[in-house]
Amino acid sequence: MAAWAAAAVPACDDATPVQRGFGSRPLVQIRDPTFAFYATKSDLVFYRTGLDTSGYGLATYWSVNLATGEVLNLGSATPNLFDPEPIPRFDCEYETDQQGLTGNFIVIDTQSGTKTVIDRVAVTDPHCP
Repeated sequence: MAAWAAAAVPACDDATPVQRGFGSRPLVQIRDPTFAFYATKSDLVFYRTGLDTSGYGLATYWSVNLATGEVLNLGSATPNLFDPEPIPRFDCEYETDQQGLTGNFIVIDTQSGTKTVIDRVAVTDPHCP
């Protein structure tokens, strides 16, 4: 056991890095206990450092471009993952006539344009399930 522990020590810190498989390569050297993945968007991976597990500290957001390996410090502002704002898959509305509501609830698939009418609906929560 002692020999195994002694053999494991040189692999840490500035020693020879461990051989990686499947052609992988480290893009960022991180040994930060406050590291946490935040989100992904296309070829970008967002992560955060600086906040401990209790939420104390100052967060710094980072992005890594998996295609190029570029690492960017985004600062303390939360990354905008919705630029431009995405179009929701479904849109919902209540059908009306001259007297007011008919009781029909219409769900529209924004990708195909298909409309589904559900009759005798008084209210939905959330508005557009």
